[in-house]
Amino acid sequence: MNQEGRESLQNRATEMAPSRRTAAVIGAGASGIAALRALLDAGVDSTVFELGDHVGGLWVYGNSNGLSAAYRSLHTNTIKESMGFAGFPMPATFPDYPHHTQVAGYLNSYLDSFGGRSRIRLRTEVLRVEPTTDRRWLVQFQGAEVESRDFDAVLVCSGHHWMAKWPHPAYEGTFAGQQLHSHEYREPSSFAGLRVLVVGMGNSAMDIAEDLTHVADATFISARHGQHILPKYMFGRPLGRITGPLMRLPWRPRQWVLAKLLEAWRGRYKRYGLQEPSVGIYQLHATLSDTILTRLAHRQIVAKPGIARLADKSVAFVDGSSEQVDAIIWCTGYATALPFLPGSPTTTPPLYLRMLPVDSVGLALIGFVSQRGALMPVVEAQSRLAAAYVTGTYQPPSRGAMEDEIRRYANEISRRYFHTERHALEVEQGPYVKSVNAELKIGLERAASLRTNTHHAAKPATSGG
Repeated sequence: MNQEGRESLQNRATEMAPSRRTAAVIGAGASGIAALRALLDAGVDSTVFELGDHVGGLWVYGNSNGLSAAYRSLHTNTIKESMGFAGFPMPATFPDYPHHTQVAGYLNSYLDSFGGRSRIRLRTEVLRVEPTTDRRWLVQFQGAEVESRDFDAVLVCSGHHWMAKWPHPAYEGTFAGQQLHSHEYREPSSFAGLRVLVVGMGNSAMDIAEDLTHVADATFISARHGQHILPKYMFGRPLGRITGPLMRLPWRPRQWVLAKLLEAWRGRYKRYGLQEPSVGIYQLHATLSDTILTRLAHRQIVAKPGIARLADKSVAFVDGSSEQVDAIIWCTGYATALPFLPGSPTTTPPLYLRMLPVDSVGLALIGFVSQRGALMPVVEAQSRLAAAYVTGTYQPPSRGAMEDEIRRYANEISRRYFHTERHALEVEQGPYVKSVNAELKIGLERAASLRTNTHHAAKPATSGG
């Protein structure tokens, strides 16, 4: 390591000294609860700020903070075995793919299992987070009144699935019917007897389109490009239990095996009126649905290509066709919003290991990934590293090494994935958790070495005689 690298490590070791043990956690969803557990286990005096009046974040149906997009029929897309926190599995009585109410209940039970509820301030909005001159963080928040407190570290766990993203630039023309984003959708009854267009091919779009078939006069689904649709069950078993052994293979052979298996299972997408994806499985964030292909095959849902323009209640598509519709539900994803941070970032900043900003010592973003697999193991690993960072027992590498890792990740994402903002955050649960755990181990050794060197450098020289 060169002199610049050694100085960078030494500076960071000084900035996050082991004596500093206070942390603010923003958000009490799955990420915030995981962060709180790790911080308390590390002996860090922690406070969680939650805007809503319940714990559970996005899994709380009708959350008072207005940020949850949970709809009445929502179930998970990952099996219960892979979703639980370490040492606290989801109950065996849960279905393979739990309902949102069960996930919210599970998160509350987990919180109570380690006595963390007293650390959470509900109905409290974080207004501003900014570094102080003494290398701490000032957090301004509002509950009954506006208050401010200093913390040694801040873990941002507010997520990136609450700020609705609309098509930009907007489509040509004006639509005279009802429009809403999937974030506002709760249940289908208000669309009874209507002709409804769902725009998007993600999990929410599939679920909502299927919901609508029970009440709508006609349901259409539009997408600009093809999407891989995976079943939740295959050969009578949850897909995750079938594909689990494939995870031992590199992604290219794994992609080939799963593609052949799925094509034999469902046939070609064109049989259902869908576009073929331009890239393979594991190069798009796949959608899971057991019902959408059946609905398409029965023409209960009609697939359409991308939108060309809007006019009154008519929607023209790029293939020259058009449909009269009464409502459009835009399932067009989410934008990142961090309004309380300096500069109010509107995209996720470059992060070392997808969690540590290079220029902000004592700040970590937990759960700001688009994970292939379950979120809980991902944020649990991130939280363990962040907690060690707060206590000073973990030392990140030099600034240059952190920037190199960020560049390598960006290059890999660019080569492998279809180019969308979502894929810029893509991680695979298993390999990613292993990489975070490996870095934590190295960082613990790094910090111990720095402490030893600092102690030796500070020890006064003695003369013999």
